Amino acid sequence: MRRLSRTLWLECGGTRTQGFFADEEGLISWEIDEAFNALTDKAEVLEKILNHYQVWLQEKKPERVWFFAAGYRKDSCQEVNRILEKKFHSSTLHIGNDLEALGIALGQSGLVGILGTGASAALWNGHQILDQGPSLGWIVGDEGSGAWLGRQVLRSFYYNLLPDELKPSFEEYLSQTSRAIVLQLIYGPQGRRFLAGLARWLSCDAVRKHWWSQALLQQGFQEYWEFQVQPLLSNQNTTQALFSGGIVWHFREEWEKFVKERGFHCQIASSARDYIIGFPHRLDAILKNQVS
Repeated sequence: MRRLSRTLWLECGGTRTQGFFADEEGLISWEIDEAFNALTDKAEVLEKILNHYQVWLQEKKPERVWFFAAGYRKDSCQEVNRILEKKFHSSTLHIGNDLEALGIALGQSGLVGILGTGASAALWNGHQILDQGPSLGWIVGDEGSGAWLGRQVLRSFYYNLLPDELKPSFEEYLSQTSRAIVLQLIYGPQGRRFLAGLARWLSCDAVRKHWWSQALLQQGFQEYWEFQVQPLLSNQNTTQALFSGGIVWHFREEWEKFVKERGFHCQIASSARDYIIGFPHRLDAILKNQVS
C-alpha cells in the first residue's frame, strides 16, 4: 500500500492565504489574513507569509509542497520561483496559479472558475490548463469580481445613483471615510483589495435582498459569464465545473440560480483547499501522489 507523503498545501488568494499540512498522523488546516498576488505584490509579502507558516509548522518537514498564487506565471515570476525553491529546497515543489489549484481539486477534466477579489476561468483537461480566458486585471477586466462590484457601488454612491434607502447603510459601512481618503485607498497599492472589501456590504441581509443589489449581481455575473466563461464553452462539451471565490461563495444562492438558468450545473467551494478537505478521496489522492 502506498505510503502517505508529508504534504503542505499553500493557496494564496485575493484577501487571504490558506493551507493545510497532512501526513499519516492527521491533517492540520489554517488560514491567515495575508494575501499575495504573484503578478502585483512584492516578494517581501510572500516571504512574510512563508515565515508565518514556518513558525506554524515548527519541526514538520514536508516531503511535497503545493504552492498556488493568483497571478502566477512561470515565465514571468522568477523571483517567486527563487524564494520558494530556496525555502523548500529539500521538498518536491509544485508551483502554479489559483485556477490550477481548482483543477487539481476537481480531479477530472472540466471548467474551473474563480469569482472573488478578481475573476478568471479556464478549461482543465485533467492534467493541466487547456485554455484560459484573458486576464486583464481589476482596472480593465475582472468583471463580476469583488473589485468590480465594489467599483460599481462606489460610483453609484458618489454619482448619487444609489437608492435613497441604501445610502445610510453604505455611509455607515464607509465609517465616515472622506472621499479624499477613499480615492487615496483606491489608487494605492491595495486598491483592488479595498474595492473588493466594499463588495462585502452587498452581502448584508437587508442590502442583499434589495432589487438594486440583485440587479448589480446579475449584471456582474452576466459580464463574467460572457467574457470569461462562454468563450471557453463554445467548442467544448463540458459537463463538470467547479467555481470558487468569495463572491461565488457568499452569493451562492444567486450564482447557482444564474448558472442553472443557462442550463449548466456546477459545484461551488469557498476555495480549492476547502473543496479538497471536504472530499476525502481527493485529499487521499494528493497525499498518495496520485493526482490526475
